[in-house]
Amino acid sequence: MRAHNTMKRPYLREMRAFHSWVGLFLGWILFGVLLTGSLAVFHTELDQWGLTELSFAKPVAPEQAVAQSVEYLSAHAPDARLWRITLPDERDPYLRAAYKTASGGMVEAILNSGPHPFIVRNEQLGSFFLLYHSHLLLKRTLTQIGLFLVGAAGIAMLCVCISGVWSHIKVFAEFFTFRPGKNKHRAWLDLHTVLGILPLPFHLMISYTGLIMLYWLYVPSAASVIYGNNLSTFRQEALGTYSMVLPAQKGPAAPLFSLTTLLHDAQSHWGQGAIAKIYVRDPFYKGAIVEFWHERAHQVGQQYARRVYNGATGQLILQNMPLTFVARVQSVLAGLHWVEWGGASIRWCYALAGLMGAGSVATGLILYTQKQSRTVQNTILVTVARKLNVCALLGFSCACLSVFWAERLLSYTWPQRNALLPVVFLGVWFASIVHAFLTPTRFGWVHQGCLFITLCGALPLTGWYRHMSLLSACMLGHWSVAVVDVSALAIALLGCVVLYCVFGHKRVLKA
Repeated sequence: MRAHNTMKRPYLREMRAFHSWVGLFLGWILFGVLLTGSLAVFHTELDQWGLTELSFAKPVAPEQAVAQSVEYLSAHAPDARLWRITLPDERDPYLRAAYKTASGGMVEAILNSGPHPFIVRNEQLGSFFLLYHSHLLLKRTLTQIGLFLVGAAGIAMLCVCISGVWSHIKVFAEFFTFRPGKNKHRAWLDLHTVLGILPLPFHLMISYTGLIMLYWLYVPSAASVIYGNNLSTFRQEALGTYSMVLPAQKGPAAPLFSLTTLLHDAQSHWGQGAIAKIYVRDPFYKGAIVEFWHERAHQVGQQYARRVYNGATGQLILQNMPLTFVARVQSVLAGLHWVEWGGASIRWCYALAGLMGAGSVATGLILYTQKQSRTVQNTILVTVARKLNVCALLGFSCACLSVFWAERLLSYTWPQRNALLPVVFLGVWFASIVHAFLTPTRFGWVHQGCLFITLCGALPLTGWYRHMSLLSACMLGHWSVAVVDVSALAIALLGCVVLYCVFGHKRVLKA
């Protein structure tokens, strides 16, 4: 019947071949991008999980938070060119005050977690997964290869979604079937279909928005023809990007206008609790500028609504940055991708859909090697693909878990601690690659699968080392810590079920 359909519709063979080869060569990169993107959805919660030395956040009113932040920044950074105050909200209960150093970096302190300010470490857990998801940990200041590889993976995701639906005639009919006992290849195909079709609208949306956010990088000729070398104008008109430009000279000294008074003025227009951040440029100088940024939890757009004041006189300079229609569309598309809106329920939907996408990629890669093993001899390509499946799927997952362990176990006082997380990640991943190529494929799946389950199941034990066990987190109300630990236990249990189904006594599936 399948051959008859292929003869009747000759394009199906080419479309299936296109689906297989595009998914094969970019699937290994796409799996990592989807997995880290699913984790990065909870980047704020992961940061809090790693900062176990923080005590419980004390509730603080906005007026008290602003006064406390100004007092701290005035004492520690009166000559800084830029201050940033981040007010507590439902997602992040900590009051954060940061200032820009002479070298250009930001030093951030949490002010409501104890009797003394807590200086936040620069490299945090959630930020690590964000960096991998966006440009594969390759620094954008040195190379843009990571951005282009992620872009290629996004294009591949669009292509395989469309070609997969187009080439699979009964895709929606077979979506409701899962036949683990009929045929091992059919079981993997059914699982691949379910994981790919159920969140298909999400897959199309997330890949398209990820590409459209950086269209000016992938196709720079259009912007250069219209704007030439004036990229700042292009960013403001087409992207809605606005940056606080610091003048070369600070100007004459002048007292800073009361930020509490400006806070009340902003709240009278936006409402209580609507302010997310406050930026102050050149405090204690005549040219000081104060910006109040509106929160984004109740809007899809990525751009903040702003009110800009003269920091010396308190006069309102600008209300809301003017955005072109193109910039507004770009803001909404970026907001759909970065999901800073909608609350915890939307973030869980994004994370689960992303994990299903990663599972669809993983089952597709396994399907390719299964099919080739049945139809042709174990050529070098098939052998290498089977080895890469082990290290790119399970090995990469173990490397991600190693970052969780390193964040908890590495001493906070170690020099260059920020650079150790990528080293641990790449070291574990490299070890998994060596192991995969030196052992038979079946043993590679079993060994690295057991390692993955162990790392997940034992992850909550790291809390005892940092005096923040799962029980203590629940009693103290550190729900971000508790949810991560419980999720790790649930994933470990699911991993045991999958490993048993694939390599257990009955072997319902076969990798």
